[in-house]
Order: sequence, then structure tokens, then C-alpha cells
Amino acid sequence: MKKESFFYNVTAIGILQIANNIQLLLIPYLSRVFGPEVLGQVTFAQLWATYCILLMDYGFSWTATKRISIHRYDLAEVSKIFWSVWAAQLFILSMITLIAFGILLILELQLSQVAFYAGAFLMVVGNFFFPLWLFQGLERLKDIAYLSLFIRLISLVPIFYLVNQKSDATNYLFINGVASLLMGAFCFYIIFKNKLVSFVKPTLKNVFNELSKSFSLFISKIAITSYTDLIPFILGSIAGDLTLGLFTVANKIRTAIQFLYTPILQALFPRAAYLFANDLVSAKRMNIYSLIFVSSITFFIGLVLFVFAERVVFLIAGKGFEGAIPILRWISFLPFLIGMSNIFAFQIMLPNHMNRLFNLILGFAALIGISLVYPLVRKNLGIGAAQTMLITEIFVTFSMATAIYIYKNKIYFSGN
Repeated sequence: MKKESFFYNVTAIGILQIANNIQLLLIPYLSRVFGPEVLGQVTFAQLWATYCILLMDYGFSWTATKRISIHRYDLAEVSKIFWSVWAAQLFILSMITLIAFGILLILELQLSQVAFYAGAFLMVVGNFFFPLWLFQGLERLKDIAYLSLFIRLISLVPIFYLVNQKSDATNYLFINGVASLLMGAFCFYIIFKNKLVSFVKPTLKNVFNELSKSFSLFISKIAITSYTDLIPFILGSIAGDLTLGLFTVANKIRTAIQFLYTPILQALFPRAAYLFANDLVSAKRMNIYSLIFVSSITFFIGLVLFVFAERVVFLIAGKGFEGAIPILRWISFLPFLIGMSNIFAFQIMLPNHMNRLFNLILGFAALIGISLVYPLVRKNLGIGAAQTMLITEIFVTFSMATAIYIYKNKIYFSGN
């Protein structure tokens, strides 16, 4: 595995992260156009779409990526995995679509409200046609990175032209949705043009095998969501759109910081799976360097955010978002904790088949998050949501570190 391919992959993931998180760059603009309340409404709709994407992903972004990485030189096996997983996702998407629009009909929403959520749902459909796990497993993300960025950048034109007041929130969601669909269409064009897979008719047996193999990690993703994305959803339900809008600004700043290391860690996941199966010494060395790099950068930035939270919020969001300042201080060190836990999980635990222990930790984390979020949000609103996230992430990070320390001999000396 050439070093050049790894660095190309890191760069490609970075470009994809920029493409998929253009809205982070738009926060200064959107916060001033929408204000806290409408920004909260948009965030609520996007969270709903995020849950649908989570259900459709079903853990394939972990299991399929790992297996494709291991069999990357076997076209027949890669093709079998691809078509079986994609068929499984099609089945899940069909169920989600029926249930989602059934709920909208039952609620008897106004046409404008249906259009609002339909715009957000286009993101889900676009994600279905964008099998990132295939390109990540093959370490060929460069094939789609620049095109994805181009489409997202082009989408800024209609955003600045059609999103100029609070009533344009639906336009914003539809523009993002259409951009996702275009990215998916071009993604499949690249797959067939470069012959990354050949057609293999998926059988029901293979589809259900894929669902079965990914089920435990799907539960893990549900657990992760229960103490990450579910918290702002609950916050919006309890405290309203205004508080959710304030929390969104602080949380987007936190997400932007995590973007600094996310491309590297995503590129290292398939490489870790490969190295633990073939070269334990290199795997250990890679993980040590990753920990030093991520921890030093994120701790320093967290300290800066904590000290200068007021200036950062005013610069990013402007007046009217003062309530986001204490929230940002509470979550300023989350990128540090999440960076550590991601390395522990995806570069050590999962490549070494520690799935059950991984699920156990996340299960307890979900219980902690769910048990804390309601009382803390009711008492402290957005700050309570931030406190819940911080406490839960501390538990996850230290639990994973403890598990790896206990099983370190098995991990680094016995092999897979």
C-alpha cells in the first residue's frame, strides 16, 4: 500500500468533508438571514433527515468499508458486496419513505410544511446514490472528491440568490437536496465508467446476510446517535426553535473544529483494518502517531475556544446569538474527546473484532445520555444539552481507553 495513495485519500476525504459541510461555511450568512428561531427550524428538519440517513446506512459505512478494503483486489467479491449492500439500502430506503410520508399525512401538515420536510428528505435520497463506503474501502475517494466539491460550490449560487429572508428556508433545504442528488448521479457514473464493480445480481440470501452482519454495528450507531444527534432533537422539542438555533451555532463551530482531523481518521480506518490483518508493528506505530497528532491539536484549539468563546460566536453569528457563548464553552473540548474515542474505536477496537465490547460501551453511553438529557435540558436549556454531551463523551473515551489497555496484549501481539 503506497504512502502516496494514503495522502491522496486524506486529501480527497478533506475535500469531501468540505463539500458535505458547506453549510458550516454558510453559518455566518444563514444566522444573519434566518435568525436563531428559523435556524432552529432548519436544523430540526436536517436532524430528521440525518436520522433517516442513519437508518439507511445501517452500519454499512463500517462493515462494508472494512470488507471492501480487505478484498480490494478481488473484483468479484467487491462487486458482490457492493450490490448486496446497495440492495439492502434500497429496501431500507423504501420502508423509510413509506413511513415518513405516512407520518406527514397523519399529522395533516400544511402544504408549506410538507414541502419544508420534503426538501430535507432529498438529502436522504441523494445519500442513497452516494455509496461513500465503496470509494473509502477502495481508497479511491479522489475519484469523486473534486466533482462533489464543485457541485456544492455551484449550489452556493442559488443559495445566495434565493435565500435572502426567513421565508426562504424551504428553498435552502431544496437546494441542498438537489445538490445531493446530483452528487449521487455523478457518483454512479464514475463507478461504471471506471469499472469499479461489475454487475452481480443480489440474492435475497446475500442481502439478508449483509443486514445480519451489520446489525450489531447498526445498534452501535443508534447508541451513538442517542447521545449526539438526538440531544439537539430533544432540545428543540423541549425548549423550542430559538434555543435550538443558539445551540446549533455553538455545535456547528465544534463540528468545524472536528473537520480538522476527520479526513485523516476516515482515511486511516480502512488502512487500520488492512494493517492489523497484515502488519501489527505498522498498525501500532500508526495509532501512536494518530493519538499524538489529534490530541495535541484539538486540546489546544479547545482551550482557545473556551477562552475566546464570546469573540468567536460574535464573529461567526453576530448579534442575537449571545446565548450560544456558554454553550460553546461547555462543548469546546468535545473535539479532543471525540478524536480520541474515534481512534480507539475505528483504528483499534473494530479492526480487532472487539464489536461486543464496543457495543457495550456505546450502550451504556446511550443510557447515560438519555437519562441526563431531559432533566438537564429542562433545568439549563441549551447548556444542559451541552453538559449531557460532555459527560457522555468523557465516559465513552475513558471506557474505550480502559478496554484497550486491558486487552493490549491480545490486540498487538496475538494478531487477528
